[in-house]
Amino acid sequence: TQAALAQNAAGDNGRAKLLKQAADGFLSYAGAHPDAPRAIDALSQAAKINTEQGLLLIARAERLQDKNQRQKLLSSARSQLDTAAKSVEEMLQAAEARLQSLPRGAALQADEEARELRQHFLSKRAEGKFLAANLLFEKARSHPQGSAEFNQTLKQATESFGNLSTEYQGKRVGYFARLYEGRCHQLAGDSAAALECFDDLIKQPTGDPEFRRLVARTYRRRAEIHLAGGEVDKAIEECRDWLDDSVSDERREPEWLAVAHHLATAYQAKADDAPSSEASSLRSEARKLYREISRHPGEFQNAARSAVAATGGETKTVETKNFAEAFAAGKDAWEQMRSSSIAARLARQNNPEAVERLQEQASLQRAAALTYFQKAIDVADKKTPVDDLVASRYYLCRLLWEDQRYQEAASLAETLALEDPENKFAPVAANLALAAYQRLQQRNASSGTDNQSAEKLRSMAQLIANRW
Repeated sequence: TQAALAQNAAGDNGRAKLLKQAADGFLSYAGAHPDAPRAIDALSQAAKINTEQGLLLIARAERLQDKNQRQKLLSSARSQLDTAAKSVEEMLQAAEARLQSLPRGAALQADEEARELRQHFLSKRAEGKFLAANLLFEKARSHPQGSAEFNQTLKQATESFGNLSTEYQGKRVGYFARLYEGRCHQLAGDSAAALECFDDLIKQPTGDPEFRRLVARTYRRRAEIHLAGGEVDKAIEECRDWLDDSVSDERREPEWLAVAHHLATAYQAKADDAPSSEASSLRSEARKLYREISRHPGEFQNAARSAVAATGGETKTVETKNFAEAFAAGKDAWEQMRSSSIAARLARQNNPEAVERLQEQASLQRAAALTYFQKAIDVADKKTPVDDLVASRYYLCRLLWEDQRYQEAASLAETLALEDPENKFAPVAANLALAAYQRLQQRNASSGTDNQSAEKLRSMAQLIANRW
């Protein structure tokens, strides 16, 4: 579907076009089949897609420096949110009409299908009410903070979420409404009221996985308030306790990564005012968190990568005695190199003075990673985990390629692809070898020499075509 394709579309414009096509398709279906069982679902999907389009426009506007262009995008975002609100209104009307058409009393209890439909339409009605309140919240964010439009729309959103949390008290939609009621208070600058809402959520039992996601989001918002109010220790305590009580799989999820990012921010803030010995430890803890966050795509990945580059300090040589130590040091240097490289690209727009320093830092970290991975390969023995050894060889291929040592990169990558074709690194190693031989062929053609690069190039292309 267009909605699914839009998730992988390159660029905001391409994604927006596919989302519009998907939304129009859902609305067309709902209009042509108003009494169909899936018509309400179609209206729900159209509303969600139009909401996403509005949020994309708001995000784009926030990145703009030109005030007029920013306001133009925000106006378009509000129009998109209004379109979503119309679909939600139709959805609520349809759900209510379908509920009224169902049998009642004893007749309902005797009809299993009618009971199932009633539960479905009640669920859709609750969903619609939440979507309507959320659209008010997002629309408020599109207005200048403190303006009459901002205050009025935010007040409506706050009241809507408050009513929902009361109407659906003890139910999932009620808990989510309470979270967003708190977010409304937070956006309005009423930290006490926001924390009161958030307190109600973190006091609940947290056995259900989906509810744990909600609580993780709550701790993130609490941390924002604590940090904004200068209560760094409280932010550290709450975030650290929540992460300590979480399992490793959870800590890779977006909600937990957000908490980790705020904990790292709190460590950094505390380090600024701490004695040198304590500050060093706090910054070290922050770097560990930033490095972990930087490995996972999401809201905070780029910020974490920039933070790793900014807090990495000088590249220090780590003494390694065996494969495991050299492999770990290589991966650490690799991550720092990637973070510094990305931070350098981002700095070209917002901090040009830092570009040269970050590029130099990335170069040093690349050299360190190359040394560590080479040593890991050299000291490997029969007890070395095969997957880790293959990974070391692949990382070394990549580093040799980036150093423009194409002959070495090609030879190692070709060997890796041929010796262990079932390994996950084999296809990418083969493509790297192909690219390296292509560079060698171009270099040889310009210099008038021939070292069989053309034949190697054909051989690797044939291997890739036949194998992968």
